[in-house]
Parts: sequence; structure tokens; C-alpha cells
Amino acid sequence: MPDIRGGASDDNVSKDYPTLHLPVSTTSIVASAIATRDFHPIHHDQAYARASGSPDIFLNILSVTAYVERFGLLVCPPMSTIAAIDVKLALPIFPGDELVLTGEGEDTEAGAEKSITVVGRSARGTHVRGAVRFERSHDA
Repeated sequence: MPDIRGGASDDNVSKDYPTLHLPVSTTSIVASAIATRDFHPIHHDQAYARASGSPDIFLNILSVTAYVERFGLLVCPPMSTIAAIDVKLALPIFPGDELVLTGEGEDTEAGAEKSITVVGRSARGTHVRGAVRFERSHDA
């Protein structure tokens, strides 16, 4: 079950951002791969993953992007929508890991747009770094 907590105390993380803690299990990796229609066996067949040189199955990029979007919705400015998400993956996320998402650095704002940097980490290091760009509603 995801856990949302108040702002982090790390100096690199803005205290205004919550942290989203997501425990990752074999079931959640397989279910999210199926939900995103990613049927590559590296995301649901442990024997295939190990034969391919990976220690286990791992979370796919579509699921990671959805988690980044979920974090973006937690911090979305009033009267705004998510306009774009850009992610870059680093280390894989395996069953048993906890993916912790938070905002990092300062927001940037230009006209009707605002963006934040989202970082996802596990105990092994950075998994994803991305940007979420928001647009103010035309009705605002």
C-alpha cells in the first residue's frame, strides 16, 4: 500500500514536497506490466529475466511514468493539469524494493506553465529522474 508522507529533510529535497513511498512486489510488477500491455517476459517471467542476466523481473517504464504522474497529481497547482512528463531511468526496480518519489530543487514557472523535478530512489540509488510540467486551466 502506498504511503504519502510530509516533506523530506534531505537538503537536496524541497521541504514543500511530500514523499510517496511505494513498496514493489512481484505481483505489482506483473500486474502493472499487464495493465500497460507490456507483455515482454522480462517483466513477468523470473526464469527469463535471470537467463537474460537480470537478478529478477523489474518494473517497466510505463509503470514508472504512471508513478511519476501520480506524484505530480499530489503536487499539481490549483486549476492546473499535467501537460507533459519526461522521465529518464537509471537503476532498475526489483521485487522487494521500495520506490520513494519526491520533488527536488525549486519549481520553475513561466507564464501559464510550471514544472517540477521528480526523483525516484530505492535503497540501491536513483531509479528515475523526470520533469512534470503543469499548465493552468484556461478557465483560471
